[in-house]
Amino acid sequence: DRLRSRGLGDVYKAGANQVELDKQGRINITSSLIEYANLEKECVVLGVGDRLEIWSKDRWNTFFTENQDNLSDIAENLFDTDNINL
Repeated sequence: DRLRSRGLGDVYKAGANQVELDKQGRINITSSLIEYANLEKECVVLGVGDRLEIWSKDRWNTFFTENQDNLSDIAENLFDTDNINL
């Protein structure tokens, strides 16, 4: 299961960009990434390890709803605990 979750992480990181904060602490998201992620007005920002993931709110809600059981299983296997509930 760890290998499966790592492979999933590699897919997400494939489109990643390393960026610098501007003087006001903002980042510039390229138009290609905005289009790829279907970003509009409302977004979800997740801290994942040493990076941020930015999702459109609608896509995140759909992903989370469709994968809630799988995410709980992955979390249990990664952390070897039965006390994680998503």
